[in-house]
Amino acid sequence: MKKWNPSEYQIQEIPLIYINGDADPATSIHSAKLHYEGQKKSADKIFFTIPNGGHTESSNPDERISSCFPVFFESFESNSFANLKKNRETRMQKYQ
Repeated sequence: MKKWNPSEYQIQEIPLIYINGDADPATSIHSAKLHYEGQKKSADKIFFTIPNGGHTESSNPDERISSCFPVFFESFESNSFANLKKNRETRMQKYQ
């Protein structure tokens, strides 16, 4: 059986946003970062790590990252990927 190689699955023509909890039992942070780093054809990409985050943090509106959603969606509406990158560190530091 051939070993999975994330670089063989290139995503193109759209911005890539990876959100992964560092305590996710389904998708390890190592695997998520391998896939992220293997995406060589995307000009715009960003990786968010949720400290102590599991697999379903973003699907529960009562969870701690829900306050990040407004800036996240505003960045999409304004087509401002750069704004999302700029605000990443500021917003995510609150959850460490």
